Amino acid sequence: MLRSMRFDRILYASEGDFMRTTLDLNEVLLDEAMKITGEKTKTSIIHRALSDLVRREKTMKLLDYAGKVDISIDLDSSRGRNSKW
Repeated sequence: MLRSMRFDRILYASEGDFMRTTLDLNEVLLDEAMKITGEKTKTSIIHRALSDLVRREKTMKLLDYAGKVDISIDLDSSRGRNSKW
């Protein structure tokens, strides 16, 4: 049977911003995440999970542009190199 645990912690929304909140979390999942990642605190594992989620979602949104943007860049020219060909 899965257990939930209630706790209060400070979660960092961004640099310098924080809020105190109460969460109901699956204790088994939380413990497993902490063991796998080596995070020492519940706050740090939640912060890491949220950061990973945001990064993954932003990446998925970027992938929506795959094949839709035509970028013709001459890297040698933009870097000030003379082409020998």
